[in-house]
Amino acid sequence: MDYIAHVPRDMAGLLPQFLANRRTDAARLRSALESKDWGKLQIFSERMYAVGNPYGFRQITTFGRQLRQACEAHEEGVIQGILDEYEEYLTKVQIVHVETAIPRPQWGAARTSDIVST
Repeated sequence: MDYIAHVPRDMAGLLPQFLANRRTDAARLRSALESKDWGKLQIFSERMYAVGNPYGFRQITTFGRQLRQACEAHEEGVIQGILDEYEEYLTKVQIVHVETAIPRPQWGAARTSDIVST
């Protein structure tokens, strides 16, 4: 398991709330599993899958994908194991701040090589 998250520097201020939301989601996932609410489990797995990568938490996206597959098959034991790992991950993850991976366009700074002649 990858305990390192490569978080874009410009998202650092969002991390406390992001991680608090993930812990809340973990508790809600446990509750949904206890009540066998497959619809909620599916929704939370999709959310995990969607939010991990943009914030630099690839492992959360991986958990979301694994959880989604286990939910489709109604594999309670597998889901329990994923939730255990997810909660452990949230307590052990180390954050490394990186520059934003996708360069932002600089409007008005066209170079001659950017202009295509027809």
